[in-house]
Amino acid sequence: MPEILDSKNVSCLDSGDFIANGKVIKSSQVYDLFQPTVDGLLQDLIPNTPLADKFAAYIENENPESVWFFYPNDEDLVKFTAPFWHRMALLARNSYLLRDPKGALSWDEIRKIFDNAVIAVAGCSVGNSIIHAMVRDIRPNHFKIADLHKYKLTNANRVFLGYKDFGQNKAVVTAKQIHAIDPFMKISVYAEGVHEKYIHDFLAGNPALDEPRATILVEEVDDPETKIRLRETARQNKIPVVMASDLGSGVQIDIRRFDLDDKLSLAPFVEDDRLYSALNEWKKDMGSKQKLFEFYYTMIGRRSETKLPEFSSVAWRKIPLLFGGVAQLGSTVMTAGGLMGETVARLLLGWNLSERRFLVKHTFEVFEEKEKKQ
Repeated sequence: MPEILDSKNVSCLDSGDFIANGKVIKSSQVYDLFQPTVDGLLQDLIPNTPLADKFAAYIENENPESVWFFYPNDEDLVKFTAPFWHRMALLARNSYLLRDPKGALSWDEIRKIFDNAVIAVAGCSVGNSIIHAMVRDIRPNHFKIADLHKYKLTNANRVFLGYKDFGQNKAVVTAKQIHAIDPFMKISVYAEGVHEKYIHDFLAGNPALDEPRATILVEEVDDPETKIRLRETARQNKIPVVMASDLGSGVQIDIRRFDLDDKLSLAPFVEDDRLYSALNEWKKDMGSKQKLFEFYYTMIGRRSETKLPEFSSVAWRKIPLLFGGVAQLGSTVMTAGGLMGETVARLLLGWNLSERRFLVKHTFEVFEEKEKKQ
């Protein structure tokens, strides 16, 4: 995590290098985001409005407030504007594009909802794209990110990664990516995943550790047992769950509103007994791809089998294959990220969304399913 510095302890030497907390930082490792922030806001703020006038007073100050951060992994020193203006620059283009169903809330009221949301994301493969979409569209003050795995080069077909990221923990890398732009955002990183020791803290919170309760869970883990346990814990704590599934050229989004009804099944359109049965069958032979996919299809339904024959052929090994991993397209993962950013934002603003939506990318077909009310 980047370290915030007291500006009094940062100074420039005659050589162009800097001293920060007594440590010499080469000029090549000093970055100034102050001016790009100012330039962006001068372009985007409407003149002669209260916000523009407030910004003018800020930059016309003889010594406008700035914040320095030190990034220990790269030993970079970065200058930012005051937190308010940094955040405003990152939100300026969002405008009123995300609104409540009745359009009654003001921009400030919408921002309060988004700011106070604590979004927990389990799984940072597809989850990485989802997190970046939510950061850009929603930008809450607090994220929780969990993943015990490390990035491999094969992840790069669907995750934005650089050479420094491979072999590193997925949750840690994702947090670093966010903090590279927004070091003011608080991120709880669960680099050991969300097994039994940490799952309660991850979802229900832990005041002793200053861990808040999650407002919503984005569940994107691969392990069937962890998927079930996360949903059970979310249901017990009345926390809604959203999941995106990338299925070749299709994206499916499932929603469980446990905040509204803690008697709902763990997944849409399937009873818990069937889901537990599929889980137990997989546990008898965890090396079986067929039993793994039977569990997944029990959870998400089988629309992809008819609408996405390419994915079905690979999943069920109906054609000769060279590779054994789950087939995924990077463009589909990006699409899933964008759709999930919109979905979570709308849920936070009170929209009543269907329990399952399915998009076929190449035909633009959309299917929507709603559960019948008892």
